[in-house]
Amino acid sequence: MQNFDLVIVGAGLVGASLALALAQATQLNILVLEQKKLEKSDVLDDFAQKTLAINQGTKLFFDELGIWPKEKNQGDFLTAIKGVHVSMQNALGQFQFSPPKNYDALGYIIQAKLLEKLILDALAKNTNSSVTWVQPISNLSLQPILGGWQVEYSDTLQQKKCQIRTKCIIGADGPQSIVKKSLGISDKLSDYHHIATIANIRLKQNHEGMAYERFTEEGGAIALLPYGLPNQMTLVLTAHSDQAKEYHDLTSQAFLEKLTDQMGGRLSFTAVSKRIQVPLNMKIATHQTARRAILMGNSAHFLHPIAAQGLNLSIQDISALIQLIQRQSKPVLNLDYIGSASMLHDYVCAREESQAQYIRVTDKIATYYSSQTLPSWFKGMSLFLLDNIPIKKYFTKKSMGIA
Repeated sequence: MQNFDLVIVGAGLVGASLALALAQATQLNILVLEQKKLEKSDVLDDFAQKTLAINQGTKLFFDELGIWPKEKNQGDFLTAIKGVHVSMQNALGQFQFSPPKNYDALGYIIQAKLLEKLILDALAKNTNSSVTWVQPISNLSLQPILGGWQVEYSDTLQQKKCQIRTKCIIGADGPQSIVKKSLGISDKLSDYHHIATIANIRLKQNHEGMAYERFTEEGGAIALLPYGLPNQMTLVLTAHSDQAKEYHDLTSQAFLEKLTDQMGGRLSFTAVSKRIQVPLNMKIATHQTARRAILMGNSAHFLHPIAAQGLNLSIQDISALIQLIQRQSKPVLNLDYIGSASMLHDYVCAREESQAQYIRVTDKIATYYSSQTLPSWFKGMSLFLLDNIPIKKYFTKKSMGIA
């Protein structure tokens, strides 16, 4: 039976980023378990590819890991957000913000496959790494033992059952986390009764690096983020369930005409990729730590996409955990700290307040601007006020991950 200092369950962007950061910052013996078979795939020049919103804080994290790509070398797969324009359909008032001094962008839109490839390539090249990677696996089960956990799973490729022991489990296996269920942790669920329509879209004009957030009269929101070609953007359109069904049934041309109308003619559109619809809710774990275990990523907090902060918040969590472990590494890593009650307490103290702020603001934006009881003129006036009070600078820096 093998022993590991730490086991990460889930090898998505959060789990893989955590593994890479730990490999570079510590000498921990780490096991990564993933249920799916992850295929290495090339970055695709594909109109329909999934994208991610990255703020400056997250960009700095990946820069320190040595994997952030040079913009000029990534062509249409990485785009800087030069500004954001927020408005309300058929109402006066708007909210605009741009990067503060010493920053050339508020954030970036990057193709998801590109970021995944950069992380996995860096892990593969790290010859000093003590990271063991097993995927795909099934039949995962956890049993508490003295000083840690016994983990059992089936290695699908090797067609064998495996048992290992570890000091600490980190569940980064998504909102339906097996680790979370095994720990007996429940979720606090907020159902917004909204559905997001996600697609990439092309414009008649160039976006000039500007992102748009437009709240609609029906209680939904349109987020348009610059990505790829100068006239291409990523679209996230939220709407109440009935309205979303209407969007789904529209032809591409009718959908584009509807979108142009909702944007008030500020932008007009020529093409849209395949539209994907996803129900919107927020799931927050009632506890993010348990005996020798931590939940991270969507296992811990699955947010409404309206503020585009889900991955960014998770990267902040990773950064905080790495710093805590590094403090225990001088002059030599204290292995007794890994998974200990002290580590779990330190992590909660380090992240609780910041997480609560992001969760609260995301929820308030989603519920306030989707409310159909508040008149449009009132919502528009709130945007005008936001654009003219001192908190605007703090809000800008907070959304950039640098406050």
